[in-house]
Amino acid sequence: MRKNFILLFIVVASSAFSQSAHRYKNDLGFNVTSLLSEVIGIGNQGDNPVFNVSYRRKGNKSAIRLSAHVGYNKDNSINEIDFSELSLNESDYRFRIGYEKMLDLSNKFKMLYGIDALGLYSSSISSSSTGLRNDVTEFKFGGGPALRLEYKISERVSLMTESTLYFLTGWSEDVLHLGGQQLANERNTTFNLNTQIPSVLFLNVHF
Repeated sequence: MRKNFILLFIVVASSAFSQSAHRYKNDLGFNVTSLLSEVIGIGNQGDNPVFNVSYRRKGNKSAIRLSAHVGYNKDNSINEIDFSELSLNESDYRFRIGYEKMLDLSNKFKMLYGIDALGLYSSSISSSSTGLRNDVTEFKFGGGPALRLEYKISERVSLMTESTLYFLTGWSEDVLHLGGQQLANERNTTFNLNTQIPSVLFLNVHF
């Protein structure tokens, strides 16, 4: 992970030294919070929806932002009690679109404020060689206001943090099978109000 961070730093540093007066209309942002947490031990994103990549198309004083996240995890292990084989497959997909206004605070700092809409889907399938299988799926959608602060390192590179207030609703389903037969099926409707203080950091490359 530290090697990836160093490589990303080299790419950004090379972009920073190739400055020009051109006004760039696009930027691509990378969530580096987890990388910084690995390297210097900061960053806590909690239970809030996290997005790894963000794209922004800028106008004169406003912009459209798209953000996404794709996560996948697969794990196989052995139960130490009965020596049965255990398998876990997890997937996580998130998408966000937003409209924001841009306000220059100084030559280096810029405030962005607007509203986001987002959708979240996650799936977890755990199974055992004994025939037991548990499927858990969750879908949420919603939105809310967003406030972001951007610091310009150069014409090509900037850092950004954000604070959001999202209302999310949706459903979750928990299904238990044994030997191909359904034992239980629990479905719930969910309502959440997620607040996030500025605890994430994006590294933006402008082009």
